[in-house]
Amino acid sequence: MRAIAERAAYRREFSIAVAARDEGHLALLRSIGMTSAMIVPMLTHGTVVGVITFVSAETGHAFEGADLTLAESLASRAATAIENSRLYAARSAIARTLQASLLPPALPEVPGFELAAHYHSASEGTEVGGDFYDVFNTAEDQWYAVVGDVCGKGAEAAAVTAMARYTIRAAAVRRRSPAGILRLLSEAMLREDSPDLVGRFCTIACLHLDLSRTPARATVAVGGHPLPAVLRADGTVEELGTPGTLLGLVERPELHDRAGDVHPGDTVVLYTDGLTEAGAPERVWDSADLAEALQGAAGGSPQQVVDHALREALGVQPAPRDDIAVVALRARAA
Repeated sequence: MRAIAERAAYRREFSIAVAARDEGHLALLRSIGMTSAMIVPMLTHGTVVGVITFVSAETGHAFEGADLTLAESLASRAATAIENSRLYAARSAIARTLQASLLPPALPEVPGFELAAHYHSASEGTEVGGDFYDVFNTAEDQWYAVVGDVCGKGAEAAAVTAMARYTIRAAAVRRRSPAGILRLLSEAMLREDSPDLVGRFCTIACLHLDLSRTPARATVAVGGHPLPAVLRADGTVEELGTPGTLLGLVERPELHDRAGDVHPGDTVVLYTDGLTEAGAPERVWDSADLAEALQGAAGGSPQQVVDHALREALGVQPAPRDDIAVVALRARAA
């Protein structure tokens, strides 16, 4: 028995001496009482992403083949976890970049109006959503605000969103009517033969703001989308527009222009149904609930109106069930 113990001690000393980088390192290894060690690579798809070191000291245990098999299994699982984390981070970065490209980088300066907008992702930036908004002009006194919701998520939804945004911008140059613009978009969607776009549909509220008039005139057309709300300067809330047909499904969608004046102090709010359905299925807002939420920010700036509506909709829940897009335009006091 004494001979066996001596041979084991010799092998241990020999292994430690071979592993040591220099005399100082060897002294350190001896001082901690190391008896056995394993250094196992973490491999994934043929690439080493790190190593795991296992050391036996006080117990005097010497690692054997079974220990090495277990260590290799743990290293493989750790490598897979690291790779998945890397892929998740890369996917999130791509989704955030693509989502940002589908929204205006900054809101423009609309003469006589204050603007605010917010996009809230339900997927925490890991997937591209279908909600979008846009504000642009075709002349110094002719402006458009658009809020839409494309069915689905991911790259396919992003393709439809990009098509909708740029088709609307191009159509607005040719015709002023929001209903006419949405009709052109619906026709363009039906003509698409790309596999990613066939069968896709969207809902959109398109508002045309005519600043050549006093007070400004807002004309709205809605394709399957929630009607915009107008928070008047006196705190009352009205809906603007007439319900219409989803876009991209039928050849002749029902779309109607409805107009109303926007007086100084009035705020027009366009939004997606993610706002009113943020608490679903337990709590879904109707028009009265939305009006009550908006009235809580009466007299505030567009940013205050947007922030208040989001707080009221989200409550204490960590994330909405669907993406939310909100745009608010407030006519400045004369």
